[in-house]
Amino acid sequence: MLAGIELHPRDLAQATGRALAVATGGMALPLGLGFGLGWLFLPDSPLKLGQSLFLATALAITAVPVSVKVLMDLDTKLGQTIVSAAVFDDVLSLMLLALLTAVIKTGGLPDAATVGLLAGKVLLFFLIAGAIGAYLFPWVGQRLRAAHVQEFEFSALLIAALAYSLLAEALGMHFILGAFLAGLFFVHRTIEPAVYDSIRSSLTSWTMGFFAPLFFASIGLHLNLAAATEIPLFLTVLVLSAFFGKLLGAGLPALAMGFPLREGPRLYNAAAVIAEGAMQACYRKQLLPNYGVFDEKRYFLPGGTPCVVPIAGLPFGITICEDIWEQAPAQQAAAAGARALINLNASPFHAGKGDEREQVLQQRARETGLPILYINLVGGQDELVFDGGSCVVDGSGRVTQHAPACVEDLYPVDLSGTAALVPREVASAPPLDHAAMIYQVLVTGVRDYIQKNGFAGAVLG
Repeated sequence: MLAGIELHPRDLAQATGRALAVATGGMALPLGLGFGLGWLFLPDSPLKLGQSLFLATALAITAVPVSVKVLMDLDTKLGQTIVSAAVFDDVLSLMLLALLTAVIKTGGLPDAATVGLLAGKVLLFFLIAGAIGAYLFPWVGQRLRAAHVQEFEFSALLIAALAYSLLAEALGMHFILGAFLAGLFFVHRTIEPAVYDSIRSSLTSWTMGFFAPLFFASIGLHLNLAAATEIPLFLTVLVLSAFFGKLLGAGLPALAMGFPLREGPRLYNAAAVIAEGAMQACYRKQLLPNYGVFDEKRYFLPGGTPCVVPIAGLPFGITICEDIWEQAPAQQAAAAGARALINLNASPFHAGKGDEREQVLQQRARETGLPILYINLVGGQDELVFDGGSCVVDGSGRVTQHAPACVEDLYPVDLSGTAALVPREVASAPPLDHAAMIYQVLVTGVRDYIQKNGFAGAVLG
């Protein structure tokens, strides 16, 4: 339940694309390794297929309590992605467990009808839980506020978690998914903010101080250490497969993200590339804007070196926002061996800004001969609105892919070629005209101002 409270429904929705990639990779590789180990080490018997699938499933499933601790320690999009991936991991694990049960009972794979029935139950669970959380939770919260009921909110949350858990069990899923969704829909607008914060603090204390240690203690009670002396080789290979399978499988998708980097008294505007469970590279922004709404020289020191990092075997040069507006950073990355440039941005909107960006990107691409992946933030932040409009420019300066304005989504980019990387051209939505663009930016700014501040609504007049 604490995992759901720590993760807002909007965060789960925004992390879906990233989380599915991590969950799929984090399950596929351990699944294959577990099945291979079982087939290699286990003796031949009529149950060998089922036993091998059991090992595969055991290695593939994620420990949600551990993922929750990660989210609390890493309260960023990365942490949200990890916990969201654990949820998707659990849903996929249900399919695996159903497959395993059918193999053990019948000695063969389940038919399409059985798999379809399980998928239908999963869909039905999320539809019912989503409808209750979106409509019933706020209504109950309003009634509690109106009745001025004291000390009942925590009990109501526990009742909701129990009801969700029973629904999950009734539809053949693990009860922990029910408790997770109960916490997920328990948001600020459900009850008074002060009461919400108090319940969250109490639940954190109970979970981390009592339930989490109890969970791990129960695991220890079922641990048989005799395996360490009886089958040491198999146990060693199994543990290594579980660890590196999750690490490599979930880490195959690389994540580039910006953050403030502190090194002693020095503070940099930085970007990290994270893959295979670790930070692979860190770039310090070189050009610090100090005009208009920007005041970066007051806070940050400039970096002085390029950053080229391999992603999926290809060397990418990393730059940040203002770096792409001048020649030097892009040329440094090209000289250091980059075959493509990634430019991370939080570039605020003003009328005509999109055309200015494209002209600069086309110029940098022609100067270096490298394709540029321009990635811009989407959303409102008080008086600023970041309009997105991410795009891809090939080495000749031609725009091959363009994301729509003010829409946050996942857009795959396909690069191919030997001597020079060439991005595949993708049909894009036509650009908005001036009036439509201004309207969309205003909608984005007002919407995010209300949602990010937790307002229940607004009064016009």
